[in-house]
Amino acid sequence: MENELQKSECQWIQVSERLPKDGELVLISCAGYVFLTYYEENAEYLDEDYNIVKCRGFRIDENDYLFAEGVEFPTHWMPAPKPINVNENN
Repeated sequence: MENELQKSECQWIQVSERLPKDGELVLISCAGYVFLTYYEENAEYLDEDYNIVKCRGFRIDENDYLFAEGVEFPTHWMPAPKPINVNENN
């Protein structure tokens, strides 16, 4: 049962099919690469004329990079794996 659940959690989902929940940590596939991001339903970025553009997007937390809808949006995503819980006694 657990392996079946893990398999279903590790499948790519097309962004045209559905999007993650706002704030959800996910892996995305974009331009042949995989990135760890979180999804933002109400993201913003500055265009080349310094106008604020509102959009949906996937943001990399470490460098604040945004994969913005209509600019550079991924084709697929999947829930990020849970971190390993390492017991200090093992």
